Amino acid sequence: MVTSAAVDQPSVTVGATVFAVGSTLYSYLFLRARSIPTWLARLGILSSVLLVVTVPLAGLGLIKGAMAGFFTWLPMLVFELTLALWLLIKGVRPTSRPSRTRPLTEEVAT
Repeated sequence: MVTSAAVDQPSVTVGATVFAVGSTLYSYLFLRARSIPTWLARLGILSSVLLVVTVPLAGLGLIKGAMAGFFTWLPMLVFELTLALWLLIKGVRPTSRPSRTRPLTEEVAT
């Protein structure tokens, strides 16, 4: 009998893998925009890539054990909680690019 929930329910494996891919892209965009600290965005990329690799392997039964799953998800837990607190307390850094829109006070010549 296999006790891993990821093997018993393939949808959990697929869902977790899609979450990890989305989190990788999300963290990469935060890194490119420099709207959160670089170390935090890199932690997000690292933990997401770790999940992209290990979750499918666990779904195939190549990685076993409850503690292996715990230590695989631990960096993501640290990233998500730190990001949530950072966004609630500090927010994102505004972009320094000038706006391309016209000022509202400008009259249009007729």
